[in-house]
Amino acid sequence: MPQGERSLTVQPAFEQTVPDWVVGGGEMGKLVRSMDWSQTTLGPIDSWPQSLRTTVNICLASDLPICIIWGPGLVQIYNDGYRVICGGKHPHSMGQNFRSAGARPGPSSARRMIPRSPATPHS
Repeated sequence: MPQGERSLTVQPAFEQTVPDWVVGGGEMGKLVRSMDWSQTTLGPIDSWPQSLRTTVNICLASDLPICIIWGPGLVQIYNDGYRVICGGKHPHSMGQNFRSAGARPGPSSARRMIPRSPATPHS
């Protein structure tokens, strides 16, 4: 390099090591591994408590729709099965405040997902 010229190195705006504890999980596992969680109230993914790490891995490994709502910020993390419930709000709803994201789990979602037998009373 000629004298007086400087080398320009472009650094990505966000650089995070991929956590080795997030295992599998299909598309949502990939999304969890790629997100900048430091921008949420959960903080950097490497600083998450063991209880959250374990819960996330159980969620991601499940074939059943699961949404974890964690911490005072009510941050939601969900699996491939739950993505369908989020509809058009996915992928932006991942890592967002549950109430702000507008997802509505519970009996109303369960009613849509689980067919009733004729003997099941309506609530």
